[in-house]
Amino acid sequence: GSASTSRSSTQATAAGTAAAPAPTFANAGESEEEAALVRLSGGEFLMGTDRGFFPDDGEGPPRRVRVSPFLIGANEVSNERFARFVEATGHVTEAERFGDSFAFEHHLSNRTKLTIESAVAASPWWLPVKNANWSRPEGPDSNILKRMRHPVVHVSWNDALAFCRWSHPKGRLPTE
Repeated sequence: GSASTSRSSTQATAAGTAAAPAPTFANAGESEEEAALVRLSGGEFLMGTDRGFFPDDGEGPPRRVRVSPFLIGANEVSNERFARFVEATGHVTEAERFGDSFAFEHHLSNRTKLTIESAVAASPWWLPVKNANWSRPEGPDSNILKRMRHPVVHVSWNDALAFCRWSHPKGRLPTE
């Protein structure tokens, strides 16, 4: 290659095109063990169904899909880990900002069910619950105190991405 394309990062910095610093765990929110990534080899699989699907969801028809190798977190994001993230960053989830989130009807208290004013006709078992969020999964009369090791719920794609970026220097979400 030419001298201009084989410069070291120090030379590139001196030339005015600063190289991005390599990510390290010194600026990550979690330890290497907590934020460990595992490599999955990828491959082919059949995605979708031809039975009982909603066409608008893109669940069908079945089709063969090839996935390239990728890294993914070795550990699920528990309520405990998400609580540490919120405490460290002050992150407010979209469910908290919007003021509600959907919850599965059979997990709601009778008191909460009485406050429901609407439902989605295509999926009446998912109900919009005021003040349901990651720390109050079934609404204001619930909590996660006995579920700290359970996976966090009521987080959006944006919330999950913010967690990933805090947790690991290379933190990102997988794509479909």
